[in-house]
Amino acid sequence: MYASLQNCTKDIEQFQYHCAINEYKNATVEVCAPVRFIIDGFCTEFNTKGARIQPHYGVKCSDFPNPCPDRYKSTESYKYPMCYEYAIQSSKITTMEGIYTTPHMTNSSTSNSGQSNETSS
Repeated sequence: MYASLQNCTKDIEQFQYHCAINEYKNATVEVCAPVRFIIDGFCTEFNTKGARIQPHYGVKCSDFPNPCPDRYKSTESYKYPMCYEYAIQSSKITTMEGIYTTPHMTNSSTSNSGQSNETSS
C-alpha cells in the first residue's frame, strides 16, 4: 500500500524492505526503498541525508569473514551480518569516546546492544 504512495520509483515492486547500517556506522535502519545493486564488496548503507540506499564506502564487507560478493542486491544485505556487527561495535566505541551523535532515532525496536533502530518510510 505504501509503495504506491512513494514517488522515488515508478516500479512499485522495486520499493522493498531493507535493513542497513546508517552513514555514521553507529546504528541500523529499517526502510522501504528502491532495490539497488551494491558493488565492489561494500556494506549496504541507508544515507539519511540523501534518503537513499547505497554502498557504504567506509565499510568493506568483502574483507570480513563470510564476505559479501562484489555485487549483490541491497535487499540481501541481511546475508552479511558482519556489517551490522560492525555498526554495533562502532556504536559502543563512539559512545565510550563521548563523541556519539545519533541521527533521528525512534524507539520502534531495540537491538541487543540497546541501540534503537531508526525507522523511515
